[in-house]
Amino acid sequence: MSNKTILRYKPHQYQKLIHEDTHRYKVICAGRRFGKSLCICADFVNRCLSPQYNYNNLTQLAWIAPTHQMAQRGIDALKLITQDAPNIVTITKSFPTTATFLNGVMIKFLSADNPDMLRGYGFSHVVVDEGDYIPDYMWFDVLQPALSDHQGSMIAISTPRNKGTWFHQLYSRGLQGDDLESKIKSFHFPSALNPYLPDEEVEEARKSLPERIFQREYLAEYTDSGGEVFQGIDKCVKSKPLCKCNAREILGIDLAKHLDFTVIVKMCSACHRIKEIRRFNTISWDEQRKLIKSVYINSVSPIIYLDATGIGDVIFDDLASDGLNVTPIKISNSKKQHLISNLRLRIMEGDISWDEDLENAKILKHELECFAIEQTRTGLITYNAPNGLHDDCVLALSFCVEGLTSFIAPKTSDNDEDYVRTGEEQWKSVGEDEGNYDFCDNATFFGG
Repeated sequence: MSNKTILRYKPHQYQKLIHEDTHRYKVICAGRRFGKSLCICADFVNRCLSPQYNYNNLTQLAWIAPTHQMAQRGIDALKLITQDAPNIVTITKSFPTTATFLNGVMIKFLSADNPDMLRGYGFSHVVVDEGDYIPDYMWFDVLQPALSDHQGSMIAISTPRNKGTWFHQLYSRGLQGDDLESKIKSFHFPSALNPYLPDEEVEEARKSLPERIFQREYLAEYTDSGGEVFQGIDKCVKSKPLCKCNAREILGIDLAKHLDFTVIVKMCSACHRIKEIRRFNTISWDEQRKLIKSVYINSVSPIIYLDATGIGDVIFDDLASDGLNVTPIKISNSKKQHLISNLRLRIMEGDISWDEDLENAKILKHELECFAIEQTRTGLITYNAPNGLHDDCVLALSFCVEGLTSFIAPKTSDNDEDYVRTGEEQWKSVGEDEGNYDFCDNATFFGG
């Protein structure tokens, strides 16, 4: 690490180990408040400014986090350590956010939310922040190939989540020293190794947190139980044959809040097969309304279960007034526990299934794997995605399961004419706005 005085950053002895190491891949499992964000940000700045690396304005460099919200931490760290020399870097709040140094070298701050946004890059160096919360397919299908073209290097850092993830695999290889080409070096840093973190803070966390959470968040240790809620996810992922039922379809809809996504999950009420997962954000409510209606009219006798909490109550009224068959769900902590408990049981029993190649299926699987149970300091049990991650697909799926338990699916006989009305037929029966929305030309509705 170069002794540049322009950075407001003084590495402690364990951070120096990271800066001084020369392995191509550095994998760091660290506890909370170890100082990992400042450490890897300072390392990145040194790379950008040092002639040793010979970077230029064409060199592709990136800071990658599970979500845009978590990528902001890297931007905040960069602002902090360069505040005494603000002219050395300019941060452009475009999409993606880009930091440009005086020598023209640029760092792009990217999110793993959308794999397609990362395809096509040929990275010379990346920082992967909270890597254990980035899906396996992002590493194997996107990031690893993106580093291959230029023999790019990587620093991946995270608090531990589950054993067996891509991050855990690389971390284990680096610890065991069994990498044939010695490309990987792994580090383990509990929070207490940070000399600037008061001992009493760690001791208070030890006393107040459940042992499993303290082990993961402060000792940076993998536990056998992880924090996961759902068990048996893999047996729900199935290849063809697909659903051929002529049964009512349930639409679970979780509406976007702030940086989240609106998600629509369509499920067959007879075989409990997920038939469609729509996921979108940063679009107006009018556009979301059209997309919801598009899915609705292309469904068999659909019924919607919708998050009607907060602004969702207004949206429920809007959809109901348009003639859609919609049931509101008011989310409270106790209601969420009920929804997740029902979904947990269905998954454990293998009662739900989806095709592995279904659009957004990998995102659903990753959300289920990351979803965790936590206990607050007051003893309250909560179910949530880890801070900064999404759980929109999980909630939308739980609404579908709520629909399964709310009615007994009728027989799927061809003679049941009322039951097999399509969403298009229901929509047209309302007589409002008919013809204002395009239907999919290749859609096949039951009964014609």
